[in-house]
Amino acid sequence: MRWEFVGGLVGALALGCGGGDDEPEVKRGPVTDPGTGLTVAACGMPAYALLPSAEVGKLVSHEPDGLSYTPAGLDALVKLAKIKADPTPHGAKLFLFRYTTQAKGRAVEATAMLAYPSGGAPLPKDPPVVLWLHGTTGWSDACSPGANTNWQGMAAFLAGQGTIVVAPDFIGMNSHGDSSTVHHPYMVAEPTAIASWDAMPAAGEVLAQIGGGLALGKRVVIAGASQGGHATLFTQRFGAYYAPEWEVVAQAAIVPASSVTAAFSRGVGKSPGATMVGLTAAMLVAARSWYGSPKSLSGVLTDSDPDHLASRAEEIVFEGSCGSNQLSTADPAQIYQPPFLEAARAGVPALDPWGCYFGESSIATTSNPAKKAAPTLYAVAENDELIPAPDNEPDVATLCAQGYSVQHLSCKGETHANGALSSVPHALSFIRDRWAGKPMDAAATCKLNPPACCAGSTTCTP
Repeated sequence: MRWEFVGGLVGALALGCGGGDDEPEVKRGPVTDPGTGLTVAACGMPAYALLPSAEVGKLVSHEPDGLSYTPAGLDALVKLAKIKADPTPHGAKLFLFRYTTQAKGRAVEATAMLAYPSGGAPLPKDPPVVLWLHGTTGWSDACSPGANTNWQGMAAFLAGQGTIVVAPDFIGMNSHGDSSTVHHPYMVAEPTAIASWDAMPAAGEVLAQIGGGLALGKRVVIAGASQGGHATLFTQRFGAYYAPEWEVVAQAAIVPASSVTAAFSRGVGKSPGATMVGLTAAMLVAARSWYGSPKSLSGVLTDSDPDHLASRAEEIVFEGSCGSNQLSTADPAQIYQPPFLEAARAGVPALDPWGCYFGESSIATTSNPAKKAAPTLYAVAENDELIPAPDNEPDVATLCAQGYSVQHLSCKGETHANGALSSVPHALSFIRDRWAGKPMDAAATCKLNPPACCAGSTTCTP
């Protein structure tokens, strides 16, 4: 068994069509949300305001009987995942729950996991609370981490390390109960961050009902890998606006797709690999679904027999398998129209409207500036085949310029998934130290360190 941590991105091109003279004028964004100060409805979307906090973050339901894990059982999962780690000190309990959140100012329901330590060694008096954000598992309810035993095991493993874990499935990926009413906004920053924050008060209510005396305070650490690493950076960024009552003690962004622009540029490059092409194409389709433009992908994807990709793009992504799909190909020219591909390779930021879409979900160019920094672990993999270090490491300097204290880690010899796994012990140590109030070593922050063997690696040779 492996726990996959995969990230990816979006793109597409075509001009939106204007309405007729008799159509009412639609107010367009971006706009400043009056309740939070967030810039929303970016890139010319129809304007909207966010729902107030009193209307979201409510617990809808939770499983009456959760899953139970013993320390020995969690050790077995760690061994299967090929992570080098100390024996797990605690068992864990895990519950699925539903809660209210929002998409473009409209109420929707989402799902999440809550895991907490149970049994084994005595618990610390004040266990860290971790908002754990998952990597790519797919783009539909059927692909939800909460319905997957491997991802349940990951949340339980973290709980077995002595942490309380809240793990959202993200909008459009409901793990139980009624089906999702909106598409999964894959790698779109705003809805991911907002839904992650709304899971927290609902999780607190679940814990109050079944947590054996444990409770959520108002301190939290945010962590995630790949897509979850991207989500981590933006959940922290948006939290200062959307959920200021929470204190973000630290964040751990592991092999993060921190620059969606850079990742998409790679996905339309000369030899990105089939996995990256498929992921970027899925992000393309998801971005169009979220932003609502262009009306057609005929100028972006091919639409010839037998696949008709442009006409069937949403079906392929949102109703397809949980992984590779018909958009996965080693050669981007097989799925993209030549004018689009030429324009994308000439420069993604100038690609209208996609440069705006990608820029809003890239940490260096988002319209929402850093309002409050947090101690940050930024971990990369030396041989990352999806998000090479040169693509995302420049964002370390960006974060530092914005006031963040960043500890950079490069896992020697590791690929994307292996880098995520081998950095887990470092992330746990970072989380515990920051939770305990231990200051970071100022002399070691905001520096790009050379690759070194990461503590969780079972293959690296110093």
